[in-house]
Amino acid sequence: MQQFFSFFKLLFVLQKKNHIVGFLIGLLPILITSISIEFFIGKLISGNIDTMQPGLKAVNVLVYFLIANSLTLSLTSLKKYNHILKNSYLSPSAIINAEVLMQFINFICLLMVYAFWFQFPLISLILVIVISLLLILSIIFLAHLIAPLAFIFDDFERIFGLIMQLLFWLSPVIYFIRDIKSNFAYLITLNPFHLFYELNFLCFYPHLFDEELFYLSGLTFIVFFAVIYIVLKDLKSKLRLFL
Repeated sequence: MQQFFSFFKLLFVLQKKNHIVGFLIGLLPILITSISIEFFIGKLISGNIDTMQPGLKAVNVLVYFLIANSLTLSLTSLKKYNHILKNSYLSPSAIINAEVLMQFINFICLLMVYAFWFQFPLISLILVIVISLLLILSIIFLAHLIAPLAFIFDDFERIFGLIMQLLFWLSPVIYFIRDIKSNFAYLITLNPFHLFYELNFLCFYPHLFDEELFYLSGLTFIVFFAVIYIVLKDLKSKLRLFL
């Protein structure tokens, strides 16, 4: 735990987030993208946007960035700070956990901004935060399992970037899955993280609960993580050997 907090403080300095200007600059890409989708792109694509909670698409964008940035940066950081790992008692887990926590802080800050801006109901906001905590645990679990792949395959980071792009289009960020009136909607449930988007949606619209969508999303999540764990569990214990 001491390793984790020590590296987390160091990470703030290395990423120039130890002062307010640097921290705010780090939030700008996510802020610009989420606002663009909420007010422009999302309105062009979605059919019944006017009947939905304002700011919900912006929150979905935050969720996507939380997933994508946490996984991407935790993997690249292992290589970036490899010299620190080799010359200290710092564990790979501390680096992964610190990077994910950094992204979670970004998420919470922007979520609070949007909650105030769009006047989210308090209970909905609390539920979204609880769901995001469950999401963070899932991300940390997944990041630890796939971390060795970044060292085994030279092009893994490039391939992972393509996977994250695909994940974007399979995420209800610029559309709501309920706007899709074809079987393509079920393809979206193949996104292993769609369960969290669905849960966030239900925080605002519990009366629109769709059993089929919910259970398919839940099944995809369970199967995906079970398969990843079975396939990669042995590699996880050997991560130190690849550093």
